Amino acid sequence: MSKINNIRTRLQVILKTLAGGIHFDEVRGNEGILVGDITSTIIDNLAGATTRRYVVPMTVFFKSHGSKKQTTDMLSRRIDKVEDKLNEEVSHYDGTTYYWHDGQVVETAIEENDEGMIVGNMTFECTITEVL
Repeated sequence: MSKINNIRTRLQVILKTLAGGIHFDEVRGNEGILVGDITSTIIDNLAGATTRRYVVPMTVFFKSHGSKKQTTDMLSRRIDKVEDKLNEEVSHYDGTTYYWHDGQVVETAIEENDEGMIVGNMTFECTITEVL
């Protein structure tokens, strides 16, 4: 299985208990977490190993009929929950599969998207070293 698929699989496990679930194509319903395209950059290329840094963009959705402040407050709490869950997984190895190390949420922002919806954007980064 590819490293990107491993990241996606592990994110599904970590975030599955959060309201709305985790999605990779589009959010169904009024809430959820949409994971964007995962990218990678080579950090170190040694004779026997390659280390890459993976960037995982996520958007937290919560459609509300409340005021902008109410929606922003709710999104802020949801982003905190996602961030807490991800920060518990700084490195992950489940005994059979090495997923990543140095995982961290490096950026969060609440902003209005192109459709006028208030969303929470966040970036999770992690490192994977592959021994060749």
